[in-house]
Amino acid sequence: MAQPGIDADALRDKLQQLLPAINEAEKALEASRKKHDQLTEATNAAASVRDSLAEAVQSPVCAAQVAANKAVAEVSSLDPASVTEVRALSAPPKPVARTLELVHAIIFGAGEKSATPTWSELQKMLRRSDFLARVKGFRAKGSVLENQAFLGQLSASYLGTGVQKAGSPPPLTEEAVRR
Repeated sequence: MAQPGIDADALRDKLQQLLPAINEAEKALEASRKKHDQLTEATNAAASVRDSLAEAVQSPVCAAQVAANKAVAEVSSLDPASVTEVRALSAPPKPVARTLELVHAIIFGAGEKSATPTWSELQKMLRRSDFLARVKGFRAKGSVLENQAFLGQLSASYLGTGVQKAGSPPPLTEEAVRR
């Protein structure tokens, strides 16, 4: 029942006039929601690509480069007495021997050899008159560390990245070497 003073026909006409605008607003809202969903999907895809790139940066090759650069930076504290002390060991701790194997492979050009040097070969390396100078003067640029295949091999063998062979020694860690 209509209330007195309200023109039902005028209200109906007004509603009919507003309906197209309401329908357009609903379509615009739906389009906005779809755009929002597309942007969210694109943002998620970009985050996934970012995460993949971050993972690639942490690849075995990069891990080996970072470790090598850090090791090179730390050798500045080496002195002849420390080298003599290590060289005098009859059986060095495994992390020390493995670290010297890396030095042997990287700095003294043994990168082409696949055999692990013996302790006597490593002691011979430590006796070299130019040992400290070569270690302290080492720069990754222009060295075997630019050989990505060799670097990946070192990373897998010594840093524990990639697939480990059964019976492989545990990866070198800073903590293990410092012990």
